[in-house]
Amino acid sequence: TQALGRPDEALQILDRLGEIDVEASGYEPLDTNSARAHLLLGKGHIEAVERWIHTVPFQPADQSLIMWMEQPVLTRARVLIALNKGADTQMALQILDSITDLAERSLNTRILIEVLALRALALLNLGDSAAAHKALIRSVELARRGPFTRTFVDMGPQMKTLLNQIAGNASVSVSVGRILAAFSSDMTVSKTAAASPLAMPATSSNGSNGDGLDDHLTQRELEILLLMGEPISLREIATRMTISST
Repeated sequence: TQALGRPDEALQILDRLGEIDVEASGYEPLDTNSARAHLLLGKGHIEAVERWIHTVPFQPADQSLIMWMEQPVLTRARVLIALNKGADTQMALQILDSITDLAERSLNTRILIEVLALRALALLNLGDSAAAHKALIRSVELARRGPFTRTFVDMGPQMKTLLNQIAGNASVSVSVGRILAAFSSDMTVSKTAAASPLAMPATSSNGSNGDGLDDHLTQRELEILLLMGEPISLREIATRMTISST
């Protein structure tokens, strides 16, 4: 929903998810709470996300860095970079350093791409353009291996400016051009969605979206998602599925 340019609807969905969690377990999970802060940051609600960062206790990155889950520690780094007050950026860089180490050891390319891009924004805050460009070039080089355009587009105008600054680098020029084109496309989608707020994807005869999540996940991945809905830890899920939790 957020990618389709409907952030208000995405927030409503998160609020409903939070209500369901509170009804079921008495509290809202940090993942849901963090996802809301992430969306609010994208909408420019700086005061709201600043309150969030001071009221939610800091937790280090989960050792597993599960790729389809919201990463609260990354959202915290995003907020600190956006605030850019005093030692905020330095604190964000410390968080990103710890996640970079985890991502590299676990070969988690998606997280590494995102962390490097955020590092570029943090370094730009500090006025170190050369280091910012270097981090972003590495991020874009890694992003050539998969559909990671949205990672950059969601970082907003400052990222677009940085991408324009490295567009002349031969190793990433094609990839940067594709990402910059997506920024323009994203604006078009947002305007279209705003003009037709009730428009919904077409559904198949059985009532499900023809391009639904279950069309792209394996049976094993679906089983893991179902287990994640149960009140058990990631370690317990890993044990049941006979996979490593790290």
